[in-house]
Amino acid sequence: PRCPFCREPYITSSAEADRNLLKRIEAGDRVAFCQKGCQGKEEHNYSVAVEYLTKAANMDDVEAHNQLSQLYYFGEGVERDVKKAVHHLEEAAIGGNPLARFNLGVVSTRDGKSS
Repeated sequence: PRCPFCREPYITSSAEADRNLLKRIEAGDRVAFCQKGCQGKEEHNYSVAVEYLTKAANMDDVEAHNQLSQLYYFGEGVERDVKKAVHHLEEAAIGGNPLARFNLGVVSTRDGKSS
């Protein structure tokens, strides 16, 4: 069977999926950068997570901002920095991420900044 969008055969292995992801990264696809960063975060490879999520965030990827906020808030792979976490939450919330909007409210309430 073939993909109805790109008409390429479906991917059958994780190695093939990784190759395709790297091709998309080489092409400058911000979603691919975010996916690679999320993959690194999931595998607790925080240096990869921070590198790729930062690149995606610099390309205005909303989900990358949301993921970076978590890394900074909990100090995973980076020094804990609530100001940077809030900055990334704000960027993600402005971009329309509902989870970031919720988390921004939670962080603000915890820090005593609720209005």
